[in-house]
Amino acid sequence: MFDNIGGKIKKLATIVTIVGIAASIVVGVCLYAAIPTKIVEIISLIVIVVGSVVSWIASFAVYAYGQLVENSDKAVRLLERQEKVVAPTDAKIGEPAKQYVKEPEMGATEEIPSPPVKEVKRAFFERKDPNTRVICPHCNVVQKGDNDHCTCCGATFIYRHMS
Repeated sequence: MFDNIGGKIKKLATIVTIVGIAASIVVGVCLYAAIPTKIVEIISLIVIVVGSVVSWIASFAVYAYGQLVENSDKAVRLLERQEKVVAPTDAKIGEPAKQYVKEPEMGATEEIPSPPVKEVKRAFFERKDPNTRVICPHCNVVQKGDNDHCTCCGATFIYRHMS
């Protein structure tokens, strides 16, 4: 029921806009048909035009909110994929990890592209520990577990629980 809520909010905004425009047209035509005079003809035309435009403009905020919800859901999924990556203990620092393959999440249907080169690179790890080895998810090079930056590509390492 609450899956893809951003898309549902956007569909609701579209439906409300269509219904509002249709209602403006129906009210304008009914008004014109009830009293066919010159002044009522102008008023009914104004009701049709202004009602349709107001209905269309009012849907912008609801549609934009739906887009924000969709974008925040994508950002959360992207951050959740940046999981803790630990290299084997026999891996040498500064060498690419040979057997690192990141498995996709169960039920993942949407492929999120890797960030552009100009975007800031970050890697998220659970804790800062000099006795472990971590693998940079951007360049796949083994690092010390207490580095703040990748020695190869310069990605920033962010630790969730400092110890």
